[in-house]
Amino acid sequence: MAPVAQKNKPLLNARLGVELCGAFDRTAGDTDKRRQGAVQTLKARFEEARLEAKRRLENGEADGLQTAAALSGLMDDIIVGLYDVAIQRFYPVDNPRKRDHPWPRCGVSSEDIR
Repeated sequence: MAPVAQKNKPLLNARLGVELCGAFDRTAGDTDKRRQGAVQTLKARFEEARLEAKRRLENGEADGLQTAAALSGLMDDIIVGLYDVAIQRFYPVDNPRKRDHPWPRCGVSSEDIR
């Protein structure tokens, strides 16, 4: 059985939204090329995290339920990351009250639904 600290270890160690925005900013060209740069980053990080979940399951570091919870958390991270890049790069809003009322974060996790 995995130690308690390992059970809730996220598959992505960095904020995905920051990484996607960085990929968008580093890619020169029009919006489509920049979008492709962000999508390539997303695909690479997703595959890396999926392989890490598989490794943990096969090595006995996590059971099936823990692996499902980790993959659910991964999907939450992807949704929040896509939301971040959408509101910060694709559809930014010039809102002077943004500092006073930061954008809400939302996510759905199958781990929370029992």
